[in-house]
This record gives sequence, C-alpha cells and structure tokens, in this order.
Amino acid sequence: MNSNQNLAEYVDQYADWFLDTQLLQKNQYSNNLHPYDHMFSQIKLNQVYVKNRIMFNSLPNFNMAEQLGRPNEALSAFYAERAKGGVGLITTGAVPVTGKLDPTVVDSYGRSVFPQIIDDQSVLSVWADLTDNCHTFSAKIFLTLSAGPGLAGTLRGDSEKAGQHFLFVKRPVSPSGGKSYIQNLNTRRLSERKLSQIIENFGKASELAKEVDFDGILIEGGRGALIAQMSDPEINRRKFGSFNNHQTFALEIVRRIRRITGSDYPIIYSLDLDSGNLPLNFLKNLTQAGVDGFLIRPGNYTFKWLNQGARTLPPGYGFELADRIKHFFETENLLGSNGEPVPIIASGKLDFPDLAEEALISGQTDMICLEDALLADPEWANKVYRNSIDSIRPVVRAESDYQQKISCSVNPRIGQEYKYKDTVIQVDNPHKIAVVGAGLAGIECAIAAHSRGHEVWLFEQAGKIGGKLNKTLTPSFRYDIANYLSWQQKRIANLVENSSKFNLVLNTIATMSMLDERNFDVIVVASGGKSKPFEQFEQTDIDMIDVLDLDFSNKTDKTEGSLLEQLNIVEKNKIVIYGEHPMALDIAYNLVYAYDKQVSLLFEGEEQIALLHNLESQHLLYFLRRKKVDIYYNVIINQLDKEQIGFQSTAGKYVLPYDFLFKATGLEADPELYNLLYKYKISPSVYCIGDCAKPGSNAENIKAGYRLGINL
Repeated sequence: MNSNQNLAEYVDQYADWFLDTQLLQKNQYSNNLHPYDHMFSQIKLNQVYVKNRIMFNSLPNFNMAEQLGRPNEALSAFYAERAKGGVGLITTGAVPVTGKLDPTVVDSYGRSVFPQIIDDQSVLSVWADLTDNCHTFSAKIFLTLSAGPGLAGTLRGDSEKAGQHFLFVKRPVSPSGGKSYIQNLNTRRLSERKLSQIIENFGKASELAKEVDFDGILIEGGRGALIAQMSDPEINRRKFGSFNNHQTFALEIVRRIRRITGSDYPIIYSLDLDSGNLPLNFLKNLTQAGVDGFLIRPGNYTFKWLNQGARTLPPGYGFELADRIKHFFETENLLGSNGEPVPIIASGKLDFPDLAEEALISGQTDMICLEDALLADPEWANKVYRNSIDSIRPVVRAESDYQQKISCSVNPRIGQEYKYKDTVIQVDNPHKIAVVGAGLAGIECAIAAHSRGHEVWLFEQAGKIGGKLNKTLTPSFRYDIANYLSWQQKRIANLVENSSKFNLVLNTIATMSMLDERNFDVIVVASGGKSKPFEQFEQTDIDMIDVLDLDFSNKTDKTEGSLLEQLNIVEKNKIVIYGEHPMALDIAYNLVYAYDKQVSLLFEGEEQIALLHNLESQHLLYFLRRKKVDIYYNVIINQLDKEQIGFQSTAGKYVLPYDFLFKATGLEADPELYNLLYKYKISPSVYCIGDCAKPGSNAENIKAGYRLGINL
C-alpha cells in the first residue's frame, strides 16, 4: 500500500467530524485552563532555553527580498511584531540554499524571489538586525533552511520553452525526473554532484546563520519540497549512487550542519508524516545524526489541505500523530544532542488555548506550532498570557502555501507592519464620517477611522453587523466564521459603549437625503454587492433558493434537520447546486455528510477555478469526490424546468432530474448609492469600497476597509 492510500484511509475519520458535538465545542476560545502554566513554561532545545511552548512557523517569504536576496523592511517588521506579541520561538519562512541550482527560486532574470543568506555583508547586516529585533522581546529565532521546492516549484519566464522541450532550457529540478507538480513540464534530475553541492550549501548557510545570531536551524524536510521528495521512496527512484537510499540526503544535511555549528547549536527537523506508515527508523537516524527536535505535520503534498491546516478540519487534529511519535521516542529512549528527551512539536489547528494547554498537560506534545493563528493575531501569545482570550482575532481560513506572499484573510496589516504601525497617529482635524454598510469592509473602515480620532457613524440596514459573513454560518464545520463574527460584534459593542465618537445605527437604510441632512465630511459606501441575475432561475415555478438569501446566523438549534427544515427540503433527495460562490461547496458537503442527500455540483468555470484554490475548498472537494458526488465544469445551461436541468459541460451533454435547486452564482457590484452621492456632491469626500465597488474575497474587503479608514 502506498502512502497516499494510507493517508486516504487515515483521513476518512475526518469526513463527518462536525457531527460530533463534543469535538465542535473545542473550536471555542475559552479560558477554562488559565493561567496556562504548561504553555508558558520554559523548554530547552539543545542548550537554548525558550521562554514558552509557543512556536511560530512562518509562511515562505515569497517576494519579501531585494534582488540579492537581502530581506526587505517588510520581512523584518513582520517577525518583530510576532516577537513583540509574546511568541517563544520564531522559525522563519524557508530560505532556499540551492541558489542557481534550482531555477524556480529565482525569477526569469536570475534574481532571487526568496530571502537568501549569503556571504555578503549587505545581506548579513539585515539578517543581524532582524534577529536583534526579535531578541529585544526575549524571543528566540531559528533560520529555516530549505533545499528548494523541487517538483513543487514554479518556473518563471522559461516555462513556455521548457514545455516545447528545448534541450538547454532551465527546468524545475527533482530527485528522479518526471512531471512537475505545478506545471505541465518535465523536470531535470539532480546529479550527485549537485546534490552534494546542496548539502555543502546547508553547512555554509548554517555557519552564516550562527554568525548573525540566529539561535538555531530548522531544516524544512516537509511541505512536499525537495528534501521530502528525496526522502520518499516513491519519488526518489534512483537505483545507483550515494543517494539511492531515501534517507541519505536528509541525514547528510543534518550531519553537515552539526559538523559546522558544533554540538550545542539546536537543529529542528520539520517533516510530513503518513500516519499509516510512520518512518520510525528514519526519525531515529535523524536524531542520532544530530536533530534536537521535530516539527510534525500530518499529510503530504497530495493531501495539502491536511498538511497545511484547512480550517474545515477538526481542532487539534495533529495531536494524535505527535503523541505517537513521542511514545516511540520514550519507548526507544532516544535522546537529543544534549542528552535529554527530544521535543516533539505538534501542528494542525491548535489556536484554541484550552485545547493546546490540555495537550501539553497530557504530554501529547512538547510544544505547539501556530501558523495561521499568529498571522491573524500577532498578539495571540500575549493575550493568552494576560487572559484576554476574548480579544484574540480568530482565524477564518488557512493561509499556508509554499510559494505565495505572506497573507491573511482577516489581518489587514499582514506583511505591511512596517507601513501601518501598531501606534496610530491621531489626526489634527477630526471629521464626521458616515460608513454605509456594516459588512467586512465597512466594519474595518469604521474602526480604523475611529482609531485616528474621527467621529464615525456606521449604518446597517439589517439588525446585526457582519454582512455576507452571516450567509456562511450554515454548516457547523465553519465554526471559525462564527468565532470571527462574534469577535467583530464584541469589538463594535465595546466601541459603542466606551466612545461617544463611535455610533452604530442598525435597521436603517442610509438614503441620500438622510446622509445629506446630517452634513458628513466624508461618506464611505460599503453597502455590499447584489446577487447576479440569471434569467433561467427567475421562473416562479422553479423550486430554488439563492445561497445569498440564506441567513442562519441567529439559529441556536444545531441539531440534525435544522438546515433542511428551514429550507423546506426535508423530503427532497436530488439536489443541484449551480454556481461558484464559496457556499456551493459548504452546502454540498453539509447536505451529503449530515443529511445523506444526493447532490450534483455545476460550475461555470474550469476545474482550476479560483473557488478551489484555497485549502478548505480542496478539503471539502476531496470528501465530496469520495462520496461520488457528480461535479461538472464549464457548464452552460440549455434547459430548465421544475423537474430537470439540461446542460453542456466539459464531459458532454447531460439532463439531470432534481427536487431542489440552489443558485450560487455570487455577487456583482452595486454602486448605485455611491454614484448618486458622488454625482450630487452630498459630501466633500465620497468613497466606494468592498463588494459594492467590486466583489472580492473576505481578505480583499477587510484590507480595502482598513486601508481607507487608516488614511482618512
């Protein structure tokens, strides 16, 4: 049985986890275990003491460097903010040591797209400043070294030539050749000489890391990158030479770093594990080669949503695997370079303080690795330490991916900490500002503008804030969204209660005449978009509902049947969902796994539509396919009545009978109010942001609101 088959069987336990009410309750930011004595106790990594058990493992620092690979100002401020937020151990995003050996870590002109650590004083001085900034706040920082993405790399510039099989064109590299994971390209097999050069580069990089005061090294042996590929016998198919043993490359990297840095310098090894086929002998050999701790991630590149923490997975799903590894180390009496037990670090949706403390107390893990939680809220550790759990900004979606910019869907300052300081400059001449619409963009704009000293009036025609987030609370596996909405409601309520300059007006349609009468200095229209019209769906005899008309945010009944009863489809069995709004997958997954309904998904776009790019969608889609749900792409509807729907798709022509139809075609811009306000000069300054200007993601709307509000 290969590793993907093992993992497929392992992850089946997560298919309907959200039906377990006890597990659901662990998705809460409760403080029952305060003061979290285990979380805030010291831990020793080789000879380095870390002040608490919280580790931040960063996203790759894609495009966070200048041409020579010198870290830019944004990257330094990004890490400093997490250190200031109370994290004990920061590990940087992966810094590839391959240089020009791997063309996917540079652009088409040969310039680095990742930070590099090279023997150049202009580069090293910036790294030294970065580590110094982190040490200022008593945090430790390890440099993450990588052998590059290998099969998972993206070739820039030469991909067209490579696809045409030009002999001397640059190609992504790999252990044994074969197709790239990302592009339709053949990769180039790395020679023994080049693999040996990469190992030597690890030694040089670790020596420089020590020189600029990094406290240790993390070797990126996971995330489906080159080291993971070399360590996988299904990918490393080399028959001859030094590296035909799938452990050799990783072990030689560890030995090289240990020889260069000495016995006292900490080395952590990060790796992806298949729970059905644990490489226990490999872990033992890595420890004996000099590894002082292991960061454990379930899954692999194929199961990226598992490996990188889709928020639709159960809370703490990585603890079981970490516990098994700890048990093995204890049974084998394996000790690290310092003669003490080797710390095991768990990852996987661990941002709920009570859940994390429970695992530390029980000994399931020695540390917790937070990724998305510290992207969303850099102050997570300080807030837990101070028992300010209610103020933690919740995570809504997973952000971790190998080659992307640092990003977060709920933190508008992410990657811009150097520009938007945590101390806001007050305005000299405060304005009276109206914000129309208390959705994602409107809320952020109103709060940011108020923080500058303005008088803010936030108008919302509904009886509650949240906008389109209220439309995404239907399935209980989206508990994170409920957490986020609750957090926003508390923020707004606190401002209304404690500031005379912040006013929330609910159940009110902000008309042009009303806004004109109140003499606002600035009006911001953030009233949201409107549902895309679709003529075939407008027939009155069709049993259909638009997903944007759903609102389950007030429901308290989470028992099975509540969704179906509210939609009046209890007796319906054949359900069709048409469109690419993110709720299409949410509703399909809920109907299939909670209610055992027969569902068909009809997408207008191709298989690589943007909807499927996030990890949560990949997770849901995987399990829908496991249930044999029919999914059609490039759909053009040519027949529709109240019993069946006919369409052309990539796979051919179909006619599907159905009992109920969901329309999930999404939003279009609705700038009507803005256009009127601007045309008639109702205010000296009028702006339009969010979905009413251009439908966008949660992240785009939140950032748009913050950027405008903080600059008013």
